[in-house]
Amino acid sequence: MLMFCYKSYLKFVKDGRKSFGFVTEYRAEKSVEALRKIIISTAKVLRDGEVIQINSVELVPGDIIIFEEGDKVTADARLFSANNLYVDEAILTGESNPISKYTQKIETDKTGTLTENQMTVQEIFISGKIVNISGAGYEPEGIFIHKNEEIQPLRDEQLNLLLKAGFLCSNAKLGYEEGTGWSVIGDPTEGALITAAQKAGYDINHMELKRYERIAEIPFDSERKFMAVLTGVSGKGTELFLKGAPEVVFEICSKVLVKDEEIEISREMKLEFLNENKLLAQKGLRVICLAYKKNLESDAEIEKEIDGGLVFIGLAGILDLPRMDIKRAVEEAQSAGIRIIMITGDQKETAISVAKQIGLNPSGENVTSAR
Repeated sequence: MLMFCYKSYLKFVKDGRKSFGFVTEYRAEKSVEALRKIIISTAKVLRDGEVIQINSVELVPGDIIIFEEGDKVTADARLFSANNLYVDEAILTGESNPISKYTQKIETDKTGTLTENQMTVQEIFISGKIVNISGAGYEPEGIFIHKNEEIQPLRDEQLNLLLKAGFLCSNAKLGYEEGTGWSVIGDPTEGALITAAQKAGYDINHMELKRYERIAEIPFDSERKFMAVLTGVSGKGTELFLKGAPEVVFEICSKVLVKDEEIEISREMKLEFLNENKLLAQKGLRVICLAYKKNLESDAEIEKEIDGGLVFIGLAGILDLPRMDIKRAVEEAQSAGIRIIMITGDQKETAISVAKQIGLNPSGENVTSAR
């Protein structure tokens, strides 16, 4: 009798483990499925002479796909034109680790997966002041506000230059369609900078911008952490514009534009810039630093000109709100034993702020920075 009960108990435990394992695995699979529905893969293609963005499932043989830094390769394709192209093939060649306890791990990009991917320049820091910009997404409608009063951005030398630099040092473009509204084709961060410039009155047909002709470009990559363009300016010679991660751009700037004068950056100024950068990042904003260099020789080489001596213009704080449905999806995944890892190129303070908003609640020890 005792033996019989013992065997029955063992059978109950074994069956219980099977049931528990089945339920846990089922919940995990459902959570992963829900997250996968959120992750939409897109591609930029050239059709009828125009670059458009489509869902990757709509790609067809013969499409010309355009890739930029950070884009995912979403289909088999033949490469026929490239500039400094490197491809991360770890997902194909890396060795996978075994999964234990029914626990799964999801690594996901922040932008466009956990967030709305509707980036908006919300705050601008230029030496001595903060300027706020109204509006949301890529619709080029909004006003510029300083100390609760509307200002005219193109009448402010520093603000005007920052907006111009953001526009000229970008490859994205805005588009409008009835029913869907405004969208960006290309990098969302560049889309936000172009939108801000258009809110101020700049667009591709603006007479001031038509004077600039791009001569050379250093595309953004995750090692350099900046993009630079060399432009020929009608009646002004050659100028360089650069945008990138604040901690990198700060190091190659020796001057700052104050009103209409370039002055040497003092230690106190640099501390102020670093502090403003941190404050913007702690609000969950992606921070872009913009700089320039003018009066260059007509035969200037872009690689040599970025070694130093640039003029700091200011910082742009870009908002990308978390998706409305993501917090619940994260909670369901975590309750099913799934560990979610957020991957982003943003600063540590920005990443922590966004992670808290979506329910990841990171602590200091589980936030890793490659910087």
